[in-house]
Amino acid sequence: LSTDADEKTLLNYILKLLSASREATGFYDIHQKITTINSGNFFSNITIRNYRTWQTIGSQQILQPLPHEKVVEQGIEILGDFNDRYKFNEEKGYFSDQNIMREIINRGFEEVCRVIKSIEESQR
Repeated sequence: LSTDADEKTLLNYILKLLSASREATGFYDIHQKITTINSGNFFSNITIRNYRTWQTIGSQQILQPLPHEKVVEQGIEILGDFNDRYKFNEEKGYFSDQNIMREIINRGFEEVCRVIKSIEESQR
């Protein structure tokens, strides 16, 4: 759906839609990705979704049914992608080098830890 609304209005509308309290009736998977700009240089992409695993038999290359009653584990998966692509997009001539690598890794771990902490705190 296309809109003439400004970006902030559109993002606030989507956030409101996603945060609406709903009963999880009929849902099978939920997947949410949020990208923020961090320190004016970095993209922080955080994806939160449910996951499940099954005990499979034999080769993984053979298509096997995966019925819900055979799930051996399920939970919440948090994926983090922290990068300096924002600065690359906005600053002409910018390229990543080894000097920025450690900062990207450390800040990426910090972002994922922040999300884990907020999930843990919401369970209290």
